[in-house]
Amino acid sequence: MLWRNDWTGLIGYLFIEQVRGTVADFAVFLSVTTWTSIDYLIGIDTPKLNVPSDFKPTRDDRFLSF
Repeated sequence: MLWRNDWTGLIGYLFIEQVRGTVADFAVFLSVTTWTSIDYLIGIDTPKLNVPSDFKPTRDDRFLSF
């Protein structure tokens, strides 16, 4: 809420809204980056996803599985 009617209060209020909006836009990215870095730096033994080295379908007899 804007408490003062002068330009200084208005500029400060809008700046805070813009900073908050920018942080909210990148919140998921910042969270994943932060916790991945903490996991890597501390060396916590967390399960990792095993990604296959080649791209191929699960079933060899057809490409699309229905």
